[in-house]
Amino acid sequence: MLLNGVIIASLVRSGDTDSATWTAELLVDLPPGERPAPFTQMEHTFSSLEQARQWLGDAEIRDADLHGQIYGPSSMLIHPGKRTPLTRGRQEDWDAAREAYLLEHAPGLKEHYAAQRRAFDQIEADAQARHPDPTPDNITAAVAAEAALPYRKRTEAQLRRNFEPLSAHLPQDIRSRRKRFVQREQRAWNRANPTPLSDDMQRALTAEFVKTYARAARA
Repeated sequence: MLLNGVIIASLVRSGDTDSATWTAELLVDLPPGERPAPFTQMEHTFSSLEQARQWLGDAEIRDADLHGQIYGPSSMLIHPGKRTPLTRGRQEDWDAAREAYLLEHAPGLKEHYAAQRRAFDQIEADAQARHPDPTPDNITAAVAAEAALPYRKRTEAQLRRNFEPLSAHLPQDIRSRRKRFVQREQRAWNRANPTPLSDDMQRALTAEFVKTYARAARA
C-alpha cells in the first residue's frame, strides 16, 4: 500500500498458482487506531487475488506479474512469495525522507555524521599522501629495477602479476593499497566511535516516520 509514495504494506502470494493464497500485510506494526483502511489487523489472508482486489475496494489491477501493482482506492504491491524492491525513484525518495527524519530525531546523530565525514576526509588525504600515484619516472625506475633482477626472481615477480606490464600494474597496485588503507582506517574509526543510533532506536523512529506519512495521507 502506498501512502504519499511510501510503501507501508504488501500483498504477498504464497504457494503454487492453482492453490495460492494472498496475504495483505502491513510492513510496520501500527496500533489499531493508526492502521490505514481497510486494515483492522496486521495481516489479512485471501484465497484469491480477486478477493483481495474486492477487499481493496475493487482496485484496478495493472501488470499483475512479478513487478505488478494494484492501483485504486488502496494501492498495493503484488509479490509472488517475496517483496519486490521499490522503483529507483521511490526508493531514493523514501531513503532521503527517512534519513532526514532520523537525523532530526536521533540525539547526537547529526554531530556523529559530521565528525565521521571530517575523519573520513582526513583518512582519504592520508591515503593519498602515503600511497601517491606513480609518476612516469617511478614506472621507468621500477621497470629498470626488475630488468636487473636475476632471471628466476624476475620471472617470479612477473608471475605474481600475471605478466601484466608494470606500466599498467603499478597504478592499479597503488589504488588497491590506498583502498585497503582507507577501508582499514574507516573501520577503526567506526569501532572507536559507534553510532548513537541503536537498532532499537532506528526501528522505533522508522515506525514513527511511517505513522507520520499515514497521518498525512489521511489528512
